[in-house]
Amino acid sequence: MGPGKYTSFGHFFLKKHLHPPTPPGFRTSLILLIVNQNPAAHQGQYLFVRESAKGKQAWGLPKEGLESKDLADDLVTALSRNIGEELGFRGPKVHQLNPSFRQLALIFNVSAQKYDVQRSAWEGSRGRPTKGKIYHLAIMDYRGPDEIPLSNITSPDGEKIDKFQWVTAAEGQTLITNSADSFYKSSSDFNITLFKQVVAVFSHLTALLPSQPSLF
Repeated sequence: MGPGKYTSFGHFFLKKHLHPPTPPGFRTSLILLIVNQNPAAHQGQYLFVRESAKGKQAWGLPKEGLESKDLADDLVTALSRNIGEELGFRGPKVHQLNPSFRQLALIFNVSAQKYDVQRSAWEGSRGRPTKGKIYHLAIMDYRGPDEIPLSNITSPDGEKIDKFQWVTAAEGQTLITNSADSFYKSSSDFNITLFKQVVAVFSHLTALLPSQPSLF
């Protein structure tokens, strides 16, 4: 009988070198780039959501914090949690909507954010790491109703997703910029750069994907 999966060299290599532990003081987060592939008005646009917390609001791509030390397992959990609990794709009614998500790519360590003093204090007040955040990226095609059934659930620390919008790259940048008045400008500036980077990654990815139809 060979070694278990948690003692094999391959598992050690993946954990230690490809997916090392998050640096102290940093939090990890999964970004979702959900691309509308319905042959209608919003085709090719990206899903944006508005997050509200303690009187502040910010527009951006859906995100989900990663809590487990086992990155591979937590990515799947975080992805399911965001789509199911925060975006509202769960329960019997969702089966009638017949949504379809197809994962195109999962990219690790796509970007890192270092907090300024204000953002650090804000995160500290919520009991979170205060140095910054490491981002991973999931890119997915979406087919189904353009109307997203938001759950509108408020988390224990007062956060909730209360609005959504399908946006072009330019519209997304404008929404993030306008969030700077109600959130921290440094975070808004970073999120604009991050959004541009994510869109660029998607553009390069689509150029590399085969043109023939999917087998599935």
